Amino acid sequence: MWPLPVSATSRKVFGSLEGFLQSRQVMQTAAAEAMPQRLMLKYDSFDHSMAQPQSTYEELLALGEKALPILHRTFSTIVEEADPNLPADGVAMHRHAADEWGMHRCMRIGLLKRKGLYFKHLTLVPLKPRARCEEKVGTEYGGAWSRLLDVVRCSIVMYSEEQLCAVADTLVRRAQPLARLVHAAVGDYAIVRLKNRFRSPCFNGYQDALYSVALCVGAGQWVVCEVQLHHTALLIHKETSHPLYECMRPLFGCGGGDGSAVDGAGEGEGEGEGEGEGEGAVARRIAMLEQLARGGCPGETSEELLARVLASAEAATLEALRQLLQLLGDARGVAAVERRQAAALEAQGQPEAAELLHRRALARADAALGTAHPEALSSVRSLAANLLARGERRTAQRLLRQRGQYLSLLRSVCV
Repeated sequence: MWPLPVSATSRKVFGSLEGFLQSRQVMQTAAAEAMPQRLMLKYDSFDHSMAQPQSTYEELLALGEKALPILHRTFSTIVEEADPNLPADGVAMHRHAADEWGMHRCMRIGLLKRKGLYFKHLTLVPLKPRARCEEKVGTEYGGAWSRLLDVVRCSIVMYSEEQLCAVADTLVRRAQPLARLVHAAVGDYAIVRLKNRFRSPCFNGYQDALYSVALCVGAGQWVVCEVQLHHTALLIHKETSHPLYECMRPLFGCGGGDGSAVDGAGEGEGEGEGEGEGEGAVARRIAMLEQLARGGCPGETSEELLARVLASAEAATLEALRQLLQLLGDARGVAAVERRQAAALEAQGQPEAAELLHRRALARADAALGTAHPEALSSVRSLAANLLARGERRTAQRLLRQRGQYLSLLRSVCV
């Protein structure tokens, strides 16, 4: 039995809370150790708001298939120019810290391990599947296929922040101005967008740089492709962090998949995250999650977490839970927490403040569940009891008369 009537999405979020916060800390620590100079911070994000020239999936697919070998050839040259010692088709390896005997363990970074696929210094991934494209266009882009800029994708994987900067500089140096794109040769490109998440990390702590490039494929045609720039020290953690990322994604209102995801290989993790709300909103949500986790035991389940928060009656923790449920669109859960907050205020001798919360809980329960639902009736009972305790018998009776058909269920309130 759940101690709080919350949605399946909310259960998933709270069940992933401990693992997510630990994974985020691992990612932040890895970034700090691997990139102490923070050299990638010098590149400013920008967006020229360029759309795809194609307006259907079929058109994007046809040009995408034509673009893949051109993308591979063009960016192989960029990788090897940035660092001549790194073959573009070489397998990317992560070198772990030395063990107690001073030995370093190196391992490949999984792209799709069950199929034996691993990241290379330049990794081309299959064109984004139609189902995922339709989902993204329908839910994030208002049906506009021209806004889908990552059907054709590749990843560049480097070992140091100096190498990352060398690739970034080479990308800029070899790029063409947008005005010359119509007359460009096959393989020429213009950079139309940079989302530098080395400066503004994803909510789960992951850092990378996402470039959108308009790539010329010949005959005056071009297609916008996505080029991701990764550091091995962070990329090695994406495979284990991805399930947690997927669980927490609804809370941060973002789209996109994960570069190590099976169906989203090479896709920008949390592409939409933070754009409309900024880093402050992400920080506030993380702080609320940490507030909920405080005082919990290792391995705490969703049921145990919710029971602990409700039992504590700590104002800050209850408010954090209420706000998180509201962000998740869980009106039923919010109403239940507001009833608990109201009860806590009444116990503290603040019945007037409690009345406001009782009324809010009742309005939410009515809207989400209907006036005949047991939880809506529970809110009526709680509000009526509050009013009676304060001597407002007429107001309480008026409330109960409005619910006349349910009066027999609430008779105990008026005793």
